[in-house]
Amino acid sequence: MAFASRVRKPEEAPAKAEETSSVFQTGVVKNFQYSEDLYGKVVNYACAYENDGGKRGPWSDAASLIIT
Repeated sequence: MAFASRVRKPEEAPAKAEETSSVFQTGVVKNFQYSEDLYGKVVNYACAYENDGGKRGPWSDAASLIIT
């Protein structure tokens, strides 16, 4: 799976997943942990299937959450 995430201020527009840095991992669960100084900001998440050969499928719709 490929996971993309981006922290932003609430007034900033969300970025598209394909324009966001992403990481690949073999597992389908990704844990994110944020420091206290980011509380109140918004994070966008998206994921896409990616095989071991690097071929990536389409990105999911992005989800937005407030860091608390």
